[in-house]
Amino acid sequence: MKKIIFSIVIIAIIAVSAFFYFNNKKSASEIQCDTKNGLSWCGDLRRCITEDEICGPLDEKTKLLSAVGGVFGMELGLIPRVFDWENNGKKVYLDGKGYYYTDILDSEKIKSVWAGLNNYFSQNGFSKETSDGKSPVVYKKDNIVCNLDKITNPNKTSSISASCAYDDGVICDTATDCGTECDNDEQCGAKLDACSKKTVCKNMGFKFFYNCLNPTNDASKIDFTIQSCKCEDRKCVWNNPQPKN
Repeated sequence: MKKIIFSIVIIAIIAVSAFFYFNNKKSASEIQCDTKNGLSWCGDLRRCITEDEICGPLDEKTKLLSAVGGVFGMELGLIPRVFDWENNGKKVYLDGKGYYYTDILDSEKIKSVWAGLNNYFSQNGFSKETSDGKSPVVYKKDNIVCNLDKITNPNKTSSISASCAYDDGVICDTATDCGTECDNDEQCGAKLDACSKKTVCKNMGFKFFYNCLNPTNDASKIDFTIQSCKCEDRKCVWNNPQPKN
């Protein structure tokens, strides 16, 4: 009987110790997040996340980008990256994320990372969509598209970018007709085109970016003539008010 009681006590002590250990471990991780700057702890990702990030199990693109980041062999921040993709003969822009690295011109690190990235995609079921020797190099697997680019900079350095996006993650250049299609007036609104320095009518359900070197942020230089939009013939257009009699 004493042996049974002793065993129960030991099991209880282990269970209580484990409970406090894991709870204290989680609390310590949560305390490390800088809540004053909008960071919070995500248990699924086991790290602090920003207000713009969604806490949940890793999706396929995030897992892939984590592996791609490992090829660089250093801690690099994941940044938003827009890149173009030739889809059935039509060029579209994809809203992706990726890494950017710069080093001495054609350094051994640049060469090894470039070779490592191409080897990674080739060995993990991705098909190359561009011909050999062409840059950027585009790889695709299922619904994920990745763009690898290596450029020579004027200051005798080389840069490598590696970005991935879902093939339906289209983002529109504000200066084009992309993002103007609509079904009703409620979808349409005035969107700033900081490149052409004016407001334009767009479907507000789309994502947009500025495809120019120096988009303006000076409101005094913007033409705000277009402020009201409507859907006409399935396209967002200016709702030009009728002149008063």
